Amino acid sequence: MHVAMMHGAPDSTQITLKVRVLPANKAQETDVAKGNTLNPSSEMKGPYRRYAIDIAADPYTIHMDQASDGNHLAELQFLTYVYDQNGSLLNMENDAVRANFPPGLYTQILHSGLPYHQEISVPLKGDFYLRIGLHDLVTNRIGSLEVPIGTVKDLPLLPTSTDSKPPSAPSAEK
Repeated sequence: MHVAMMHGAPDSTQITLKVRVLPANKAQETDVAKGNTLNPSSEMKGPYRRYAIDIAADPYTIHMDQASDGNHLAELQFLTYVYDQNGSLLNMENDAVRANFPPGLYTQILHSGLPYHQEISVPLKGDFYLRIGLHDLVTNRIGSLEVPIGTVKDLPLLPTSTDSKPPSAPSAEK
């Protein structure tokens, strides 16, 4: 997973990902988003802009066991890293998730993809890159891709309507 999440590495394609990255708000922030971890060896300083990351992973490339109650279980790790133009890691969001999908939601996921949402803070000034990844902890399969912040920073804000967001995974434990 370390190599797959390096700045500039080729995209990992064992798990197919659809990713939407949009500015979460217009406001400058002085603190990083909840759940973000600043790299202690970096000198990342605010102000920051928060970005919303919505992932829809191909469920057919993820291992999901069916439990005796009919629910489907998955053990996943969702990661988003912020790199500067020199390849220095500045900030990260790393969520280990034990997902438990009831049959109805599992059927929906088979049609629309396995959803997940993260938010990451990026300094306002400079050239930065997001490295987004998903690790299936059971099979060790990986999906990853890189998004230059310059390509998304001027996009419209994340819609506030719940209709535009992918469904969240109930019973997911971080």
